[in-house]
Amino acid sequence: MAVCYLDLDGFKPVNDKFGHAAGDQLLVVVSERLRHTIRPNDILARLGGDEFAVLLSGLRNADECVSVIKRMLCNISLPIVLEDSLVRISSSIGVTLFPDDDAEAEILLRHADQAMYQAKRGGKNRYQFYNPLNNQLEAMCKKEIERLEQAFLEEEFVLYYQPKVNLLTDEVIGFEALLRWSHPERGILEPADFLPVIAGTRLEFSMGEWVIDAVLRQIQYWKSQGQDISISFNISTSHLMSQGFTDYLETMLACYSSIPNAMLEMELKESVTSDNVFEVAKTLSRCRELGVTIALDDFGTGCSSLSHLRELPIDTIKIAKSFVSGIPLSQKDKSLVKGIVQITQMLGISVIAEGVESATHSSMLLDLGCPLAQGYGIAEPMPASQVLAWLQQNVVFLIQPPDQLGSILTPR
Repeated sequence: MAVCYLDLDGFKPVNDKFGHAAGDQLLVVVSERLRHTIRPNDILARLGGDEFAVLLSGLRNADECVSVIKRMLCNISLPIVLEDSLVRISSSIGVTLFPDDDAEAEILLRHADQAMYQAKRGGKNRYQFYNPLNNQLEAMCKKEIERLEQAFLEEEFVLYYQPKVNLLTDEVIGFEALLRWSHPERGILEPADFLPVIAGTRLEFSMGEWVIDAVLRQIQYWKSQGQDISISFNISTSHLMSQGFTDYLETMLACYSSIPNAMLEMELKESVTSDNVFEVAKTLSRCRELGVTIALDDFGTGCSSLSHLRELPIDTIKIAKSFVSGIPLSQKDKSLVKGIVQITQMLGISVIAEGVESATHSSMLLDLGCPLAQGYGIAEPMPASQVLAWLQQNVVFLIQPPDQLGSILTPR
């Protein structure tokens, strides 16, 4: 016997857009589809909202259970007509098998619920079997999130800034804001040490909003010091597509009306924009209407890079470090970078090379027609308090002979 806990993905946006009556109609359609999918002896119950429970009885083996669950996922994801519009939703399903899981009925349902949340975190539109080990990992993850929430409240997160430069003119064209955790015991931690833990949580959105406010405040401060410096910040797709994001962005821009909106740039990772690219494009278009510029980060690492150039309203692409770092030794990487530069130039899109670590890189990038660059060979990310002093050094980005590696940055 299998206890299944099913939750619809994306029901709330549909309910908000079309209204509660349409939402109720959608739930009726889903209920009917589930009723026609399960077998005669199975039991379907709506638990409330957009959550359902399904009891699959008389199963010969786990494969039979999986077969029914896959049919449920498939049938729920079929288009639904609401007010002359075609709507697609999906579902996440948690499953626990009895007697392998020999708990009482109420606990069986709770275990299926926990597995359902694992399915959602795994990407939605999928199923997940209950595993006690996953439950232990869940408890550990919850503890980590609580520690990060405490760190956020105690203002342990800071922004570091890395310059983007024009190697041809020695001009600093802007900075990228990079999130860091100033851990009281472990020192400065990079995003890979904490961002995956909060992905998809409310803390991710709260931290993202804090970054936007901090970046705008920093632009305003530097402007008051006589430096007009554009700053880019990184945003996750989930935050970008969260309800009310563009309204929040518009409000924040209005709060800092003394600075041009174009001095703020959003960087979105190219590898995470493939899902629902049409909706992402609409939201990005709204951001551009507000005057904010859009950059596609890690370009070339996704599965639909060229399609994104056509479908997404972007101003700049940043060639992934994995390609740039290889150009001194790999003809393939060199050819790929050259091709990307040529395509973007024809499309009128600016291009920046990430991962410039040496004078060899900078010299080759200039030969390939890509003067805009960023990387540790130019400057490491630095606290905001060091930026103005760094700029006042009046630096020049020398193109040294290829055999002289290391920092490109030298005093003029």
